[in-house]
Amino acid sequence: MSSVNFQIKQEDIIRLQEAMTKFGDESENVINDYLMGIGANIGVRAITLLLPTSGRTWKGKGKPAKSGNPFQSDFVNLGFSIRSKKKYNYLYFPDQGVGTSLKNNPLEFMDRGLDKVYDDIVDGLLKSLKIKIEEEL
Repeated sequence: MSSVNFQIKQEDIIRLQEAMTKFGDESENVINDYLMGIGANIGVRAITLLLPTSGRTWKGKGKPAKSGNPFQSDFVNLGFSIRSKKKYNYLYFPDQGVGTSLKNNPLEFMDRGLDKVYDDIVDGLLKSLKIKIEEEL
């Protein structure tokens, strides 16, 4: 199974703490709502765009992962992880460069995809907190 975790970097924790302090006790709920509603979907889309396609076709072959819905998100407090669905667990091999992909360099599309949109997710968190702060005033 291929998976990746969203973790806030140290320098962004300080920025988020400032916004959370201004907002108060409900800031945890605002962050969790954003990550569940928008943040994880941004990550899934970015990873899906980086998926390789083999171009192989035969009678009865299912959709390739890139045009299917290969990932699901699991949520924890103030975070999430994205992992492949059981049907698409083979994505682990090209992602990590193991098995039949051993001769190839790892593609690391899970990490690269989430890294690509990391700043967008953090900015979205800050904006959602700012909007909630302004609504309270």
